[in-house]
Amino acid sequence: MPIKRTLILGFIIFLATLLYQAPASLVASWIYQKSDQHIVLTQAEGTLWNGKATLALSANTAESPVSVGHLQWQVFPLQLLLGRVYTAISWNEAPPFWLTVETARTHIEHINITIPADIISQLIPALHTAQLGGQLNLHSESISVTSDAIAGEAAVDWQQASSPLSQINPLGSYHTQLAGDGAGVHIQLSSLIGPLLLDGNGLWSQAQGLSFQGNAKADSAKQKELSELLRILGNEQVPGSGVYQLSVQSQWQH
Repeated sequence: MPIKRTLILGFIIFLATLLYQAPASLVASWIYQKSDQHIVLTQAEGTLWNGKATLALSANTAESPVSVGHLQWQVFPLQLLLGRVYTAISWNEAPPFWLTVETARTHIEHINITIPADIISQLIPALHTAQLGGQLNLHSESISVTSDAIAGEAAVDWQQASSPLSQINPLGSYHTQLAGDGAGVHIQLSSLIGPLLLDGNGLWSQAQGLSFQGNAKADSAKQKELSELLRILGNEQVPGSGVYQLSVQSQWQH
């Protein structure tokens, strides 16, 4: 084999070895930049292809990110030959879900993860004073995102909701249904159980951010205990009615 061809082959093998051994911190840096500093991976260990890290989220870069869990990933290199990045992601103790990144589409399958409800205050600054707690369970069989469209359905169950502004704990449990329809995601909130009753509808779009309108009220036996929290959540529609209007506008966009 001519010396020149041998040198080229050796250089290719050298680059491939460097890429194969690339540290997981490169993933953390790439995600941090691509998410406009909203997604932070800390304590990254392993390699680009097989690693783990702690995930934190932030809607406002002026505030400290909220740690939401630990993840581990495995990238399948042979899928690169098909023009896509195919990754199995394990979240805490949950079964893995699958992330496919192609040129024009990002696709997530079989996701079922739980994160602390503290993230609500990050995503919706207007609710920061309420200091909402509990657990959010996100599950979906299929979600696809392109530069101008979102398709698929997901559900978020808010379990054991709480707030230090109320002596009642838990406040209740709630269900949110998300449905991608073109450039937006339709949002429908309903109460499952509890003395604090919430309902409403909204829309999130890549162009406009979040717009949500709804109602909050207390069970008739708990109105006094929940009055302070209700005043934080919204304005009373009619004085003495006990029904408070929820109105949320947020510009946190994709």
